[in-house]
Amino acid sequence: MNTKQQQQNPKSPTAANFLIASRQCELMNLQYFLQMGKVVQSISNLVHGLQRERGASNVFLGSSGEKFAGEREAMILESDRLAELFEQALAEVQEALTAHPVSSHLLNHLATALHGLQQLPALRAQVAGQAMSTAEATEAYGNLIHSLITVVFEAADTAVDPSLAGLLVAMVHLMNGKEFCGQERAVGSAGFSSGGFDSALSKRMTHLVEAQERCFEVFVSFADDDSRALWQTLRSHDRETEIERLRQLGCSVGRYKTLDSGLADRWFSL
Repeated sequence: MNTKQQQQNPKSPTAANFLIASRQCELMNLQYFLQMGKVVQSISNLVHGLQRERGASNVFLGSSGEKFAGEREAMILESDRLAELFEQALAEVQEALTAHPVSSHLLNHLATALHGLQQLPALRAQVAGQAMSTAEATEAYGNLIHSLITVVFEAADTAVDPSLAGLLVAMVHLMNGKEFCGQERAVGSAGFSSGGFDSALSKRMTHLVEAQERCFEVFVSFADDDSRALWQTLRSHDRETEIERLRQLGCSVGRYKTLDSGLADRWFSL
């Protein structure tokens, strides 16, 4: 009987057992982040599409439906295409996310983002029927975009490799800064298309300029050398001078009582 009991006892673990398990864990983590990288990239592209759709919607609403009707429809089709790619990328990593959850927060934010995408057709219908203001449209699109960016933030929080975590921190701050820039574009589109900026709209634009610059400072501090070089090239483009000129028109309360509504097209394209 003693011999039988001894045979049933598990073998004592060795250092090699844990070393092999450690390597397997590393490989699983790398495979997971490879798949999550596709999700993050698809989110970045989708956010860009939704930001453009939001800007076009604001021009459409601010001009009482006279401008950007066709452009808005084209951007809706593009946003839908990008949303489909996001859902495909998410399907590839779903088993890894749900079978061995790395973060309940990440799963909750993914659920929120998917729910927001399901509400998008209703939002678009309201915009098409001009049943909401530019401020309401900006907030609705902003909430959806924020839910998507938060997924990237949570992905960065779960990264076990410090180099991966740093790059994801850089990316999420770039995306946040770009979102503040997108909101500024939406505010500017609303102001220019309606022919003027009231005090609240001008203050909002000023706040968004300051917020995006804070995000970009964090991005630069965490980004790699190639990304920083690309960033400097982007910021030194001649376009920046004209953006700043139009930005000053929007931020200067009282100096410009009426503005050419045609500036909305130029502002949006810039």
